[in-house]
Amino acid sequence: MWSTQNTNRENLLFNGASNSTGNKGETRFKNDKSSSLLTQREIEASTARTYEQQNDSSLEELSSKLSVLHKINVEIYDEVNNQVNLIDETGISYTSLKGTLTSTVGRMRNMTSIRHKRYL
Repeated sequence: MWSTQNTNRENLLFNGASNSTGNKGETRFKNDKSSSLLTQREIEASTARTYEQQNDSSLEELSSKLSVLHKINVEIYDEVNNQVNLIDETGISYTSLKGTLTSTVGRMRNMTSIRHKRYL
């Protein structure tokens, strides 16, 4: 009798139910295990969603920074082109000035070379 009571207590402790076969307790244990697996899967899915949201947020931030960088690059390109055009125009102006000064110096030499027409 004592061993029968001990067996019943063991069944209650380890199987979680008080039936003679013990199958119901094993089923409950399996259900708890599968529910914990389901919970683990839900946690993993939630974690994956969180990572995906963080990635999307990072991509949006990176995209906006890249857009700003592109605008700055375009502005630098435009400014460099304007500076190149200004330098070209300045070079053309200096070339024209050189021609005018050369002509003026030539006329001054011509005028100073004639002695009787020195009115300086």
